[in-house]
Amino acid sequence: MLYMFHDYDFYAVQEHQRQRMRKAIDETDGAALRSADADVLVEDFVRQFRFDVPELTEGAISLTVDEAQVDASHDITRAFFGPGPHYVHGIRATYYVPFSGDRDLFRCQPSAFTTVIPAAELADDELRFTFERPDQNVAATKTAFEEEFRRVKQYLGWLRENAQFQPILAQCGPAVDYRA
Repeated sequence: MLYMFHDYDFYAVQEHQRQRMRKAIDETDGAALRSADADVLVEDFVRQFRFDVPELTEGAISLTVDEAQVDASHDITRAFFGPGPHYVHGIRATYYVPFSGDRDLFRCQPSAFTTVIPAAELADDELRFTFERPDQNVAATKTAFEEEFRRVKQYLGWLRENAQFQPILAQCGPAVDYRA
């Protein structure tokens, strides 16, 4: 499992993208800038440098439940003698949530965040949430999944707010003097 929304500061990533855009504008041929439709040119830069914040496909969530040996060493309702780990028969439930968009943004911390960081396994096009229980209570894994899933959606909402492209484009300003 990977702690998500934790590795990189989104503001720093956004600033890097802004610098890449400035460089691309600076390197664009002046004649091409003068002859191009400004709206089309702006749209092209926006398309090229926008953030593709992941979108979760909630209607396609799937689940597998397998029998597993689960470490119950910290279960206060059980008595174990000697050092652990102590394994008992239980279940492992994995929830699969497909997504589209830039998977690397799951590693960026938005400007708003909580002290509880969501965790999941990050595959190419899906998130995997795995929960183990020392019993057969699949419903309890669903409750845990829904709480973690709610956090992921909250963080993606914050990223979406941070990734609004218009401020980035406005801050880039006219890097090339296309009137010359």
